[in-house]
Amino acid sequence: MMKNLLLAVLTVASFSLFAQTNPALKCGTVHDTETLRLMNERAAQTREFMKNFTAETRDDEITYVPIKYHLISRTTSDTSVDDQDVYDMHCFLNQEYAALDIQFYINDGFNRFSNNAAYDNPGDVPFALNQQKDNQSVNVFIGNNANPPNGSGLGITLGYYSPSDDWIVIRKSEVNGSKSTFNHEMGHFLSLPHPFNGWDCTSWEMWKDENPGMECAPENAPCSFVPVELGDGSNCATAGDFICDTPADYNFGFGNGNNCFMTYTDACDWNGGALDPMANNYMSYFEGCAQYEFTPMQGAQMIANVASGERLYLTVDGGPDNTTVLSAPELVTPENGTTTEFYNSVYLDWEYVPGATGYYLQIALNSSFSLEMTEYFLYNSEALVEDLSPNINGNFEYHWRVMPVNEYSTCNYSEIQTFTTNDATTSVRNLTNVASFNVTPNPVTEGASFNVNLTSTEAFTADVDVLSLDGKVLFSERAQNFNQGENTLNIGADRLSAGLYFVRVRSAAGVVTRRVVVAR
Repeated sequence: MMKNLLLAVLTVASFSLFAQTNPALKCGTVHDTETLRLMNERAAQTREFMKNFTAETRDDEITYVPIKYHLISRTTSDTSVDDQDVYDMHCFLNQEYAALDIQFYINDGFNRFSNNAAYDNPGDVPFALNQQKDNQSVNVFIGNNANPPNGSGLGITLGYYSPSDDWIVIRKSEVNGSKSTFNHEMGHFLSLPHPFNGWDCTSWEMWKDENPGMECAPENAPCSFVPVELGDGSNCATAGDFICDTPADYNFGFGNGNNCFMTYTDACDWNGGALDPMANNYMSYFEGCAQYEFTPMQGAQMIANVASGERLYLTVDGGPDNTTVLSAPELVTPENGTTTEFYNSVYLDWEYVPGATGYYLQIALNSSFSLEMTEYFLYNSEALVEDLSPNINGNFEYHWRVMPVNEYSTCNYSEIQTFTTNDATTSVRNLTNVASFNVTPNPVTEGASFNVNLTSTEAFTADVDVLSLDGKVLFSERAQNFNQGENTLNIGADRLSAGLYFVRVRSAAGVVTRRVVVAR
């Protein structure tokens, strides 16, 4: 599935990315001279690489980039970021980069590790991070803070990219489906400087305060020996961020408040020219914009960086195994608004989604899933939940939803449905000795038969029931002996009309249930 990675600047169409919050205010990517040097060097290498790609086209193929998310926790308890928040952030990232034909996939699941110092601030313990690093992915470390090492004076930063370590660090509070910090830092990873390159250590207002009487900008940037870009763009290829469709910016956004516009009306370049920065540029520091954008040349540079030799490690595995965009599943059981038979044994079931490798089930006492929310990761499209509360005085109406996931697609929740628990209890529990249980074929053709395939850690005897959707037992195979290891039991479906049914294996120790579809 290799992708043509071409990139002529002129062939990349203009696009916009919509951010629900401001780009990463307090980005810690550039905080010292060495980091700024490395960033400029990487950007220069990418620009040089682009010169060899002016005669080809990408043919609208998607470039897939692997990510390894590292979820860091304290050693005494699980304080790591919620998986669901990471999935939401990943979804937002792909939505934002879709116009570029760049998409990101989760390479072989999440990596979880416990280290108190790394959780408190990952950048303080680079040795611990290097031990966890995946050499075939963009490495993203998520801890409680994201302050760069030796970053004194920056205050609290929300995230940063380290060009020397080639990883991204994101503050846990920034991990969700609405904040733009990660998307901004990914721009840095893919070689984009700030549009105010050379002014990263200061801002226009701070520089003016330190240089009284200076009305216009200096010819060279105050933070590094980078020529200052003129307002008319005449030196854009050799100054500032070296990207010609990002107007000159001297860090006007920093300290500008929640304003998506230029407030320094008297600012001028070293030639006396007026300035009109792109306030809503995704890599800028302006806040409060309803919509942020990458420019076409920024987009071309990011795609070129993925294609360049320094990023060959990102294409070693050839891309994701599955690029299916998953649809939202339909919730089946319990029916919406109904009351369950028990509170400590609630069976939930939803439609199988083709291409899904797992499902996130969320249950809570409100529709925003903020009140007593619990979540479960499941490999099958069903769950037996045993830790809900009894319905006392009508206080326990539960809301539930399901999101299917694979390594690429993490966006589509089901609709939200409700159920109310009864105050009755049952001693029936999930059969813990059953290692695996499935029904094949599924769907089964009307009038044919299907197999119950069960692997057990010990021998046992159980009844096998076929139930209708409302829980009525239609027929049973009594006292079936299951051996330790793999077992197969054939059941005729000639008594079943087309529809949805449940197969239940029940013993004195507990029960397991699977769904079967009978098709015409």
